Amino acid sequence: MGGILNFALVSMVLILFVASLWYFFQTIRVMWRYNFLVAIIAIFFVPLVHIIFYFFPKSGFNSDEKAPFKKYFLSIAAIIVLGISASVVIPTLEYQDLGLPMGDRNIEINTDTDIKSEPWDWDIRAEDLE
Repeated sequence: MGGILNFALVSMVLILFVASLWYFFQTIRVMWRYNFLVAIIAIFFVPLVHIIFYFFPKSGFNSDEKAPFKKYFLSIAAIIVLGISASVVIPTLEYQDLGLPMGDRNIEINTDTDIKSEPWDWDIRAEDLE
């Protein structure tokens, strides 16, 4: 079950990453039409310049040009939400796969009662293994 869920989470993240990359290039294309320097700066300061450009008043900024920005912001938000949920779900599934309850995350081994021996003290013979 954990492997299937991990595969689904990774697949969703990859799809959202490709979508955000696509909308990133679409927003750069829109910015390039207004000012090429803003578009170049937006490549280096992602998504800060995108947010400023989106909310800065412009003349002739129509809904077709606003759509890639909204989808870009939504894809980034979806990646963040999916990443946070994956950081909670994956460790939970790993502990369930190991058969450990969630309260026993820090299992301590009592080393005081363990037999401490050095490798040169070991006497392993073939008749002892049988």
